[in-house]
Amino acid sequence: MHPYRVAIIGAGVSGIAAAVSLYDSKSSRKFAVTIFESRRTAGGRTRSFIDSETGDTIDNGQHLLMGCYTSTLKYLRTVGAEHLLLKQDSLSLPFVIPDEGRISNVKLPEHIPVPFTLLYAILHSDLLHTYEKLAAGRFGLGMMMFRYDKKMAHASCAELFRYTHQPLGLIKKLWEPIVVGVMNLPIAEASAQVFLHTMRLIFLQDKKFSSILFPKIGLSDVLINPALDYLKKKNCEIKYGQSIKSVKSGNGLVYVETDEGRNVFDALIFAGNYHDAHFLPAEIAQTIPIVEYSPIVNAYFWVDKKIIGLPICGFVGTTLQWCFTKPTHFSEELLACTVSAAHVLVEKDNEEITKILWQDIKRSFPETQAKLLRSVIIKEKRATPILNDELQTHRPQTRTAIPNIFLAGDLVQNGLPMTIEGAVGNGQKASEAILKSLD
Repeated sequence: MHPYRVAIIGAGVSGIAAAVSLYDSKSSRKFAVTIFESRRTAGGRTRSFIDSETGDTIDNGQHLLMGCYTSTLKYLRTVGAEHLLLKQDSLSLPFVIPDEGRISNVKLPEHIPVPFTLLYAILHSDLLHTYEKLAAGRFGLGMMMFRYDKKMAHASCAELFRYTHQPLGLIKKLWEPIVVGVMNLPIAEASAQVFLHTMRLIFLQDKKFSSILFPKIGLSDVLINPALDYLKKKNCEIKYGQSIKSVKSGNGLVYVETDEGRNVFDALIFAGNYHDAHFLPAEIAQTIPIVEYSPIVNAYFWVDKKIIGLPICGFVGTTLQWCFTKPTHFSEELLACTVSAAHVLVEKDNEEITKILWQDIKRSFPETQAKLLRSVIIKEKRATPILNDELQTHRPQTRTAIPNIFLAGDLVQNGLPMTIEGAVGNGQKASEAILKSLD
């Protein structure tokens, strides 16, 4: 019996995870996987590179990993890369409030069981006023009891917060940073259904799910390169620089036409860019909704003094939203700054972006008197799809109208935002669907 031939379109983290999952399966069938990638490198939106001036490794953007990323952790264990993550014992989020000249912390207690950890953390944090804590506690209890899901099934997060009478200060200081950071959307657009599901997953199931996982090195060296080494040992073939002309199905087979010719497979997983999926069979292409994208702006600042000294820090009342400290051989501290849902900022030139974000840092830490030695601005105009209610309702499924063609990537329906976890999980789900079809 010949090996079961599987084509995967897209060498982003979802396509790579699908290939890893197939080779890691306990199936009696042998697999011969070929990955087609239009770029010259793997990783898609998850990649790193070396800054030419400093020699430091920086990522194309900050991707926050959490303990609830069970699919991602399984993937990393399989390829031998889980040890490259630094795991936070318990969630601790410091927030800088420049207008008030203080830093507040939201920290989950280690001695309180779920599902009460978030409620305890909110009530004991100095981030919020008493009336805001009471409103947040009421919201948390309602979320735990699924009070809002039916009424807010097709609502935005802004509508959810109005419905639950959340004070404006609470929204600005807590709920909005979480929504924007997790979903890369303003609250007026983000799906309330996805937000509620995500909050329950992080805070109401397992205490370790809420911990943050910090990559010790660049994302490519954590999420991509170890998997490529794993796949190489399995004789997986990756064809780079491949332009797909058509995908057709017939006689129980899948035919992939590229500039180099025709390829025949037993099954196919599409994990590529959904805005460029015109070559898929019509009965599949028509199930893919029109996708618009939300941008993220990332800034790397090399400074001559330690300013933050914390692995993560949130900002309230500034353009800057989050800062992460990264390893550097060039300066005293390297700050990776992130602005999500950056529709206005992304249109500015790099010099102006640097000025705006550096001013936010100086305003937040006026006593440091640090000097900016170098900056690198990275714009991701198509960072993530705009996951509003319309898109959430019409996200495609893993299985398609053609039995041996499957969909992966973060767009496929899983109830989650467009994250690494969603992409990896959907890749694994597509491979599991293939395995079930062989039973």
